[in-house]
This record gives sequence, structure tokens and C-alpha cells, in this order.
Amino acid sequence: MESVRQSGCVLPDSRHLGTILAIYRSADPRSEATIAQIAAGNPSFFSRIRSGGSCTIRLYLRTLRWFSDNWPEHLEWPPDVPRPEPTSAKEEAA
Repeated sequence: MESVRQSGCVLPDSRHLGTILAIYRSADPRSEATIAQIAAGNPSFFSRIRSGGSCTIRLYLRTLRWFSDNWPEHLEWPPDVPRPEPTSAKEEAA
């Protein structure tokens, strides 16, 4: 899934998930499969994406939101990956 601009909207780029996973794992000792199970509900999610598989936009966004909500404070979010507003920040604003 590559990033595509369509009707003024940017569709997801699955490479972003790999970037996010690699940085996140530098601060979290859990296995890729464990993080995939927690973030995407499927232990083989990241390996499937890496091997050319796809996912729904809903799952992509849910997984990206999980990372945003659980991102370690000491790590910088990669500037080339759009970051969803963390859920906790939305709840505090309400």
C-alpha cells in the first residue's frame, strides 16, 4: 500500500507502519508478534505487510492510533509519518 493522493486526501502508506514499528521496538523489548497482536489484533500483521500483503484503511489507522497512544515520551515520532492525535489528548480536551 503506497501513499496516494486522491481527491485531496492522502491514503496510507504501509511503509509507515514498518518505520513506526522499528522505532517503537527500540524502546520496547516485546517481540514483533506480541506488538502486532496488541496493536493490530494479529501476530503476523507486520510480517504480512512486509511481504506485500495489505490491510484495510480502518486497520491501518487503528494500528497507527495505537502507536500514537502508546508512543514512549523519550522517542521522537518520525517526521515523515503523519501522527494521529493521541486519544488521551482528545479526551482531555472534551
